[in-house]
Amino acid sequence: MLSVDMARALCSDRRNLAYLFWFEGSGSDLYAWSGMHDLAYDGHTWKGVGHVLGMGTIDRGDALSFRTQSFQLRGLDPQVLAEIDESVRGRGGKVWLAALDDSGKVIRDPLLVAEVVQDTLEWKLEDGNTVTLTLNTFESLKHLGRATNRKWSHEAQLARFPGDVGFQYTQQIARTGLYSIDWRQG
Repeated sequence: MLSVDMARALCSDRRNLAYLFWFEGSGSDLYAWSGMHDLAYDGHTWKGVGHVLGMGTIDRGDALSFRTQSFQLRGLDPQVLAEIDESVRGRGGKVWLAALDDSGKVIRDPLLVAEVVQDTLEWKLEDGNTVTLTLNTFESLKHLGRATNRKWSHEAQLARFPGDVGFQYTQQIARTGLYSIDWRQG
């Protein structure tokens, strides 16, 4: 849900937006953001990666599949990767869209863009002192919350099963709140 402060920041003529990344590590977690310097927010120091090389999504389609996402962060200090080993599979991660105020501080309640499960990690040492990190993740079974465009109403039930009047009074009973409906078989 979008907070009032964040909505104001997004609607402002002077938007100063950034991405915040949190990836769970084996010893400690990686906190990074798309700015140039370190940022103190929510009790953590977020490492500035300066430039997000890319965020890509591959959607596998049907309701029982998954969405693969890849994040490429450039400009990380090699010391940061000492805490993140290659066994990231199954660990969590989150990405937020944040807005910064005039003093460069994060406006409260950034917008959660993605909640992911880590799969594989690759990193490449650039110019001897910075690292480019590629983290592949997935959102498993995320599509199960999607609406199916089927209505559970008396009319829909009759169209599918002619003569079945099981939903005839369900809506009326549910609106009164006097009775709970037991959906178990039997």
